[in-house]
Amino acid sequence: MTRFYIAVAILLYCGFHPTFGIVRLTNNGYEGVVIAISDNVNENQFPDLLDQIQRTLSESSSKLYTAFRRRAYFRHITIVIPESWKNNAKYQPATKQSYHTADIRIDHTKSSMNERCTDAVTVTTIGGYQCGDPNDYILVSPNSFCSTYESKFLAKNLVRQWARYRYGIYDEEGKNRVLTYR
Repeated sequence: MTRFYIAVAILLYCGFHPTFGIVRLTNNGYEGVVIAISDNVNENQFPDLLDQIQRTLSESSSKLYTAFRRRAYFRHITIVIPESWKNNAKYQPATKQSYHTADIRIDHTKSSMNERCTDAVTVTTIGGYQCGDPNDYILVSPNSFCSTYESKFLAKNLVRQWARYRYGIYDEEGKNRVLTYR
């Protein structure tokens, strides 16, 4: 197989939008946000994952709106699912979106690979550039969506990671809680 991934998109909130792949802030709403689920994530292992992603991102949007003082929220989000998942009438073929270009990627970490659902929430920004520089993407373990107790924490953490991803905003402390900026 020469193709690693053929994706199918689920369009959330407002339906089809032509600017996928390029996140823009338009009239206080982020458009073109792409979330992709890795081929490594088994649909049978996480049967409610799509619903949990929608619920979590809806809550994250609300928290983002509050944190940014009513200046930003998630308006258009696309979820790209693996080809190996079952077909569904509500899925639409992906156009330009793929796992490798997604803003938020859902994949197993080394510690979550063999687990079904745990309370371990793993959300991190990949890139690690300097303050003020955008990062590559946000990585979320599928296990992070399992616990309803942790969903509020996950929504808040996604907003925090979004600030890191988009704007290079980091905590002002280093290892062992030592302040790195004064």
